[in-house]
Amino acid sequence: KNDESHDIIDFQAGKEVGLGMFGERGSSMLSLGVRFAQFQSKSSITLKSDPDWQFAPLTFYGFRIAFDSYHSNFVNLNADRSFHGVGPSLSWKASEPLSNNDRDSELTLDWGLNVAVLFGRQRATVGHHETGRYHGPKYRSGYHVTVYHPTPVNVARARTVTVPNVGGFAGASWHVRNFKMSLGYRADFFFGAMDGGIDKAKSYDRNFYGPFATISIGL
Repeated sequence: KNDESHDIIDFQAGKEVGLGMFGERGSSMLSLGVRFAQFQSKSSITLKSDPDWQFAPLTFYGFRIAFDSYHSNFVNLNADRSFHGVGPSLSWKASEPLSNNDRDSELTLDWGLNVAVLFGRQRATVGHHETGRYHGPKYRSGYHVTVYHPTPVNVARARTVTVPNVGGFAGASWHVRNFKMSLGYRADFFFGAMDGGIDKAKSYDRNFYGPFATISIGL
């Protein structure tokens, strides 16, 4: 079982900038601000195995007797992982009209890029234990069982990390006066955000991508 939650919050202020490539009806917005990101995950894993169960014949005074000899293994792992970070962000959003209607109703092509550098804490609390058993032949007194107990592991790690973040989107919007509806595809990549290691720290990316839809109402 694995549960995750992701929160990303932006505070930005932007200014219309003319780059000389969108015509008089196109727009280009450059924004500076602060991005906050919080990722959390909880994992619980249980493994059980009987890898080599079999019946093996035993000859005893001319009689063939079947007995079973096998291993059984059990593993349990629990892990809590998180990242909290904040840092400066820069984004660029642009749009180009696709229709020749008036400004009260128009269809536009939209795209944008965003970059940020997040400074924060990466945490991981991991515990796991294993048990192995060898079940020997069954005698009159019962099974002969040998038990193996590797040393359990319980670790808690926390370290300061710097996480680069790069993203972008592309889509289309329909404007009707102060109403705007957008559809498109976006992606955001946070490099080395999570500690996904078990006994030792190991950084993993957190990437988000897929279609999106937004509705905006201007005041």
